[in-house]
Amino acid sequence: MEELNELLLQQVESLNATIDAQTQLIANLNQTIQELKEQLNKNSKNSSKPPSSDGFKKPTPKSLRKPSGKKAGGQDGHPGTHLAVIKEPDDIIKHMPAACNGCPHFEMCKGTACIVEKRHVIDAVVHVNITEHQSLEIPICMMHGDTRKGEFQVYIKAAVQYGKTFRLCPLH
Repeated sequence: MEELNELLLQQVESLNATIDAQTQLIANLNQTIQELKEQLNKNSKNSSKPPSSDGFKKPTPKSLRKPSGKKAGGQDGHPGTHLAVIKEPDDIIKHMPAACNGCPHFEMCKGTACIVEKRHVIDAVVHVNITEHQSLEIPICMMHGDTRKGEFQVYIKAAVQYGKTFRLCPLH
């Protein structure tokens, strides 16, 4: 009987050692899982990772503005701004009803047609002025006997460049 008790005690100690080892292994695995989850949740906003590493899961931008409770857009009573109607446009195009095309009375009806609505389209035409600057060289100076070459102004630094008045506007 004593042998049986001793054998059972050895088995209990062996099982306790196995349980302790498994408990330690589970704790280590849980820590590894937690570290991997933290790595998955890292992006360019909450770590030193570059934005290119975000892949397809880009973080949503968060606005620092507090909601005002007002509806979006222009508020009631605000006069607003808009493009003004031009009194003397450069060109006028008249639009007759499409159903009137090919009608034998088209010209007569066109003479009696009334304007019901006007819309203006404003096209901006940009004029580009390109100035070529040329550095000239005199092979032999009559007064000094050496070669002389003209110098560009200090702001002319490249073979092709934008001028002082050129500004790039950001797209809206």
